[in-house]
Amino acid sequence: MSKPRKKQGNQNFRHRVSVPAPSNQEVETRLFELLSPGTFANLKGTKDKDRSLRSRIEDAFLLTKRLLGLSYLWVGSTNGVQMQIYATWIFYAVLNDLCVDIAIALQQPLECISIEMVFRSLYFFNRALLLNRELQLIPWLVEHYRSMGLVKAVRQRHRRTAARSLDIWADALT
Repeated sequence: MSKPRKKQGNQNFRHRVSVPAPSNQEVETRLFELLSPGTFANLKGTKDKDRSLRSRIEDAFLLTKRLLGLSYLWVGSTNGVQMQIYATWIFYAVLNDLCVDIAIALQQPLECISIEMVFRSLYFFNRALLLNRELQLIPWLVEHYRSMGLVKAVRQRHRRTAARSLDIWADALT
């Protein structure tokens, strides 16, 4: 009969290494230093009229970072950072194109489609696809759009604003 092996060390102790995270300004500065001058570096000094392009790019990174669970860049080399940026843009473009297709199929404006919920519903489509290989993505999402929460709910303040606007412009519209 063999003796049970004694476990080494304290069972309640968890070794964690905490490294202070750099500030957003440091990350942004480092990111723009790594990028070549001809690609994205000119976005840092954009004028007010081009501000919407920069904000859309930042929104794309914020959304994909949140959806994919990315908290930092994987590598520090210029090539690696650019590859991650391109991969993020491709992912965002494909996801946005999927949302446009869903918006057209549901006859809703694109602003009413939740990009995050479309992303999360891809898991459930994959599970359904394992059971039935002949499923198509867009028709399946349109069929299950309520249970997947693909269309954003109309908030109360939006309803009040629309009602107020209708009260103001009712005479002009009739």
